[in-house]
Amino acid sequence: VGASLRQPILKNDARDTMLVQPCRNTMPLRPNNETAVAAAGADDDGGAIRFLGPMNRDLRVGLLDLAIADLTRAIAVKRKSPSAWFNRGIAYSDKGDPDRAIADYNQAIRLNSRDAWYFNNRGNSYSDKGDFGSALADYNQAIALKPNFALAYFNRGNNWRKQGHDTPAFSDLNDSIRLDPNYAAAYSNRARLLRDHGKIDRALDDFDQSLRLDPDNYRDAYSRGNIHFDRHDYAKALADYDQTIRLRPDHADALNTRCLTKAVLGRPREGLADCEASLRLKADDAFTLDSRGLCYLKLGELDLAIDDFTAALNANPKIANALYGRGLAKRRKGDASGADNDLAAARTVYADIAAEFWHYGIE
Repeated sequence: VGASLRQPILKNDARDTMLVQPCRNTMPLRPNNETAVAAAGADDDGGAIRFLGPMNRDLRVGLLDLAIADLTRAIAVKRKSPSAWFNRGIAYSDKGDPDRAIADYNQAIRLNSRDAWYFNNRGNSYSDKGDFGSALADYNQAIALKPNFALAYFNRGNNWRKQGHDTPAFSDLNDSIRLDPNYAAAYSNRARLLRDHGKIDRALDDFDQSLRLDPDNYRDAYSRGNIHFDRHDYAKALADYDQTIRLRPDHADALNTRCLTKAVLGRPREGLADCEASLRLKADDAFTLDSRGLCYLKLGELDLAIDDFTAALNANPKIANALYGRGLAKRRKGDASGADNDLAAARTVYADIAAEFWHYGIE
């Protein structure tokens, strides 16, 4: 999990290394009626797209197709309406078609080059394409036109982060939060930067703030749970995994980590149910097989534990937990030589594995 305090033995957290980018193209209407997607300005003859929010992807795509059709008709009637081009660009962007989105944003900017939103959104589409230089130029222009544009700082920070430039990314996220202290996504992204640089206390503070502002952010609940697990604060980790699964019942990784956490807390029989649910979603996942093996080890079902640890190691020979757990199970069965080999191999992968198992209540 980023700058983990231990070997990341079961959490396949690759998705969490990417910054979350919710609502990049839209912001809620402000009390001062600030121009946004939901109200595209006085020129709003194009039929502005309301923010659709989280929903079934097929339904969302269907609504976007309807919006594109409506906006195409609006453009045919009045081709000089920048808001119609702009909103159709948003629809194309949300459909995952950055090239068409850029073409529409180009038209909107040709008709009105003073609207910061147009540059911000085109920057997002360039960034989606991996054209980070063009994206940067657009974000810079958006901020020049609107210096208090918190979302543009947020997006520019993401653009820096994608390139591995964490220092300017951190600076932009700081500015985004300074300009909009209630912007949950900025705290969320800054938390990941802080975590990945080993600043765990500050990362936790930002995850806490993100979840206060957006309690339904299952990704942040999961990520915070991983930090608590790494710190051996298993009760807090379990609470975060519970929240993640309540919000996203098909989150296989959270089911896996909750399985392990329950085993560590002395509830391995309950943990087995979570591991089984995770394996139904991700069949033969090595980390989950390892977690289930630990449940069996805690229950004293040594043959089943060895089978799961072996299956995990067949998929990934470098899982220290599986090596160490299998070694302990072999030792309990009287296979001293096999145990010594596995325990030594585990320490080669992760020198502090014995201390980790001590926290699990297994020695």
